[in-house]
Amino acid sequence: MRRRRQRRAGATSGADRRRSLDGDRRRQVGRRDVLTEAGPAGIVAAVKEGRITFQRIQTYTLNAIIKKIVTVLFLVAGLIMTGQAILTPLLMVIVMVTGDFLSMSLTTDNVRPSPKPNSWRIGTLTMAGVVMGACLLAFCTGVLAVGRFRLNLGTEALRTLAFVVLVFGSQATIYAIRERRHLWGTRPSLLLAVSSVADIAIASTLAVGGIAMTPLPALLVGGTLVAAAAFAFVLDFVKVPVFARLGIAQSGRNRPVIHGTPGIAKTEGARPS
Repeated sequence: MRRRRQRRAGATSGADRRRSLDGDRRRQVGRRDVLTEAGPAGIVAAVKEGRITFQRIQTYTLNAIIKKIVTVLFLVAGLIMTGQAILTPLLMVIVMVTGDFLSMSLTTDNVRPSPKPNSWRIGTLTMAGVVMGACLLAFCTGVLAVGRFRLNLGTEALRTLAFVVLVFGSQATIYAIRERRHLWGTRPSLLLAVSSVADIAIASTLAVGGIAMTPLPALLVGGTLVAAAAFAFVLDFVKVPVFARLGIAQSGRNRPVIHGTPGIAKTEGARPS
């Protein structure tokens, strides 16, 4: 009886050891599924992917802060200037829809990975948004003032102009803030460029054709677009020292990483020498 019990105990302990070894093997296989390259390259790729994602989220958040500031204060400025609401509810909906398409495309943009570990500082980001938003508000209000006092546009035409300048000004702001250095440092992603062209085409067609709003001359719409492009470069030169002062600007010579399909396996990683 004792021998039988000892045999059973030995068999049970052997089975336990085999199960433990099988579990270790499965965990090792799982690790190989995550780290697809030998050496530290997979870890470096994962860190780089996280820093790229952080930069995209930061740009999206900064753009949202700017929009919230500008939209409310621009409505107030238009009310003071004209004595009436400068945007109708329908125009507000169109501005939000066209702007959201462009904002969502920021998640695919070509960005530089951060050279250092990131920290989420919402206070600093809010201060940067206030400065950038004040610049955009000044541009939109200035264009509206030109239409009101120089071109003597009526209230309905001013509403269309306000719609156009908000759309074009938002475009200029996004292209200025998407890059931590000067805006020509990296080219935008294909989806961002296509969304931008579609946004401009839709807004211009609606404004010139008088769809859901009072029509404006094509020359005025084109002039507003040119002014917005010039404003992007002005805002860029304001942004660089502001970002550097607030610690948002990147240092080092990081090369922009282009992603066609999300995934660590396709991310460029440092190879061990």
